[in-house]
Amino acid sequence: MNLLLIDPSLINDTIQAAKAELSCGMGSQAMADLYDTAIVNQASIYYSARKLANGNLELVFDAIKDNAQSNQKYISKFTYIFDSLESGFLLKYTSEQSYYPYSTYENAEDKNSVEPTYYAKFVGEVKKGILEEYKGDLPVDVTSAFVSEIRLSASKTTIEVDQSVALKYVVLPETALNKDLHFSSSNENVARVDSFGRVTGIGVGSCEIIATNVESGVEGRITINVIPKTKPDAGNDEEKGDLLLALQESKNRVFAFTKWIGGDYVESIAGMCIDSESLINSQALSELSISDFAYDEVERKATYIGDYSALDDVIPFIDNGNENLSNSYLLKKDNLMYHDVTLGFEIYLAGDNTIHYLKFDMACGYIETEDDINLATLSDDNIDEVLGEFT
Repeated sequence: MNLLLIDPSLINDTIQAAKAELSCGMGSQAMADLYDTAIVNQASIYYSARKLANGNLELVFDAIKDNAQSNQKYISKFTYIFDSLESGFLLKYTSEQSYYPYSTYENAEDKNSVEPTYYAKFVGEVKKGILEEYKGDLPVDVTSAFVSEIRLSASKTTIEVDQSVALKYVVLPETALNKDLHFSSSNENVARVDSFGRVTGIGVGSCEIIATNVESGVEGRITINVIPKTKPDAGNDEEKGDLLLALQESKNRVFAFTKWIGGDYVESIAGMCIDSESLINSQALSELSISDFAYDEVERKATYIGDYSALDDVIPFIDNGNENLSNSYLLKKDNLMYHDVTLGFEIYLAGDNTIHYLKFDMACGYIETEDDINLATLSDDNIDEVLGEFT
């Protein structure tokens, strides 16, 4: 008699033959004894329940197999119903197989809250010694249940700083049950990517954007090149008279931080290198050139398009005590250095041609080293070489 009971990867021929004999009347107690001690292919199989229901005997067994290398935990549940206590015949067999991410399952306090990445159920009924398969939904082929390839593409692979491009991706095979992807960048100082695969240029250079299916460990990669931002047309300075008056008047004004627009990595209201208790340097602000602004007369908004390093004197960075190193770098601990980066600057004018408010867009990066940082040895020219890339 040929009786398929469980995934062949979890059981050997000897036990499979023993189960076939049981189905022909070998007896339910022999099955309980068999499973009570069996360890097959590193899968611990144990007897977990035995009860009488409606005059039939129901035996429940669990099989657990761990594969930490592939981050998989396999849990199978087998239920056998016999028509009597000791020497009855097998009436019904149910197999449920669930696959879980190994580390997620092991670390979860409530195991029942962990969603399986693969689930299959098989039901068989024995009538006069013949197994009739349940005609409902059967499990997919296990070999096609996991991701084997990720293909990434983009409408363009060269973008400017501050430009974005949405990645396209194909996850194969189509029958894979868990196609979730985690996106990351090999260098976030060059480009960053969000959870939907949208890539934004941060700095000039090249990096790889990686899409990973955590369950299978399969990766897809694409190279993104980031080039300098094309300087927008600043327009005619003769049409920026209102902005010129506002800048000239600003040296007599006091500007405190009342609104701060943070970048992805700003955790505090004003970055890590900025003293939010201090004031904007009004004198440095008034000396900015109107040629470095694009001005929208309708919105009365001036957008800075010049060299952002010129804004270092405007923003109240904390003095790091090193004249050779920009104050946008700040040592917070013996081995932790922060760097605030200006991503954008806008000036909004009031109706009387004075500055209504200033808006900065900032990002904060950091780097940690095993050795103490000697701040005095750093400069704007060597900091990247000495410390590496900020994240």
